[in-house]
Amino acid sequence: MYLGIRRRLDDLGRIVIPVEMRKSLNIENKDLIDIRCENGAIILTPILTLDYNKIKKIKDYIKDLFGETNLYITDNNKILYSNFENEIGSNLEEVIHKIPKDELRYFENILVDNTEIGSIYLSSKYKIPMEQIKLCKLLAHTLN
Repeated sequence: MYLGIRRRLDDLGRIVIPVEMRKSLNIENKDLIDIRCENGAIILTPILTLDYNKIKKIKDYIKDLFGETNLYITDNNKILYSNFENEIGSNLEEVIHKIPKDELRYFENILVDNTEIGSIYLSSKYKIPMEQIKLCKLLAHTLN
């Protein structure tokens, strides 16, 4: 896609990405952008992230549906949702390593355009019901 728009840098070295480009790439205010130099060009790439507002809207329903099964929604770095309030915001790897080895586990990737932007983890001392695994898949699809 080449839109052929030119912009001048301001005194601080900033440019504005034209609204047409932002719309075509689904870039919104406050989104993260990866900036790198490659073969003499500056490459800007949107960083795909989970929409935390979606998680907040459904978190009360989630709690009831998963019962004793531990549920973690992550952005691949930190916990965005957990049955345990004190784990929200914690480092993903630290929390996953604390899950007892004998607990059963299931995870589903959250994908946008074949890029993993997060995961949903389930763990339980008991067999994870098939209904919860199906809900996990539906939730992953809903959050993308």
